[in-house]
Amino acid sequence: MNPILLELAKLDFNMVQAVHIEGLKHSSSYHFYLLVKWLKNTRWDTTLPFARDRLVENFLWTIGYSYLPQFRLGRRNLTKVNALVTTIDDVYDVWDVNAIQELSDYMKICFLRFNNTVNEIPYNTMINSRKL
Repeated sequence: MNPILLELAKLDFNMVQAVHIEGLKHSSSYHFYLLVKWLKNTRWDTTLPFARDRLVENFLWTIGYSYLPQFRLGRRNLTKVNALVTTIDDVYDVWDVNAIQELSDYMKICFLRFNNTVNEIPYNTMINSRKL
């Protein structure tokens, strides 16, 4: 191990981290404001009171996925998608499977595909974790 290279790597890491923190402070505040406005317009807090308000968490997921400044719009859109997925997950958690009979055929297909996928993911995870 070369101590000089290690020190340079630490300095580089700290400089890059400082740049990202500054960029996040300045570039994302307006975009986050737009996301909060969008979420308020959905009115999920009154129509789906059981749904989690995880906008900050969803926003941070997108920053981890795409942190470069030129992808602000993509982060905002992906945050909306994550918020929709989180809400669908919350609806799924309270869904009565027997109520599927009340849905139209295309919604039954959609719900069954969603239901099967949601159950398949933990099953595959469990099976694959046993192989490790």
